[in-house]
Amino acid sequence: MPETASFSYSKFGEAMASALALSWCARSQHYFDLFLEARDEGFVYNDGHLSTWSGDSGLDALLADLPANHVARKRWAMIVAHVPRTPC
Repeated sequence: MPETASFSYSKFGEAMASALALSWCARSQHYFDLFLEARDEGFVYNDGHLSTWSGDSGLDALLADLPANHVARKRWAMIVAHVPRTPC
């Protein structure tokens, strides 16, 4: 997963940019917590780990009201496509 991300108010609007940013942070933290819980420097994410993210119902609700080609949907799809790599 990328180490940083940006969500512009001017591009997404304040509410959507905030929701995207908070969800991205929660997703990143979720996968980092899996690494910490493993207590193994050789930890490698597998499909089972990657399937544990349950999403964000608040963001899902905001996205549900948007057209399929909306820029916020595209941005979230790009983020979800990134998967964590083994932390260094």
